[in-house]
Amino acid sequence: MGPVLTPTRIIRSICGSGDLAAVLNAPALTEADAAETPRDWLAGIWVNGAVYSLDPAVTTETLAVLADGAGAVEWSPEGLACGYGHGRVGHWCPADVESWQDGDVRGVTRDWRSIHIWDANGYSESIVYPTVAEAKAAFLVERDLLERMGEELVANAA
Repeated sequence: MGPVLTPTRIIRSICGSGDLAAVLNAPALTEADAAETPRDWLAGIWVNGAVYSLDPAVTTETLAVLADGAGAVEWSPEGLACGYGHGRVGHWCPADVESWQDGDVRGVTRDWRSIHIWDANGYSESIVYPTVAEAKAAFLVERDLLERMGEELVANAA
């Protein structure tokens, strides 16, 4: 299977939870494919010539976690709203993400164990932490640093 066509975009690589959800929400080719769960895909999900392995230690029937820690998705059953606008049908949605940004100036996003920090001057850094708890703590630290930076810049400009 090459790039996966979704209603909004073509997936050419899996860079995080949103991409993983789009791939897993694509229509199954066969009934056997439709009956599989993430435990059947531990060796990897093939997209556009690359294989994206799942973490066997934490992947379950209803949770798929990329082995590199860059993202995870969970199964949201039909009728259960997950916050991503698909409440009427069963689907995969990002499992644990959070973000903060100061307009278009700077921001930080956490996607499972991955933190991405950026600013409008071109700074961009991504770090994958050993655990979700460490990534959550790092997200809070980075958000606080960016908030203080913004406050200092405003104070210095006044």
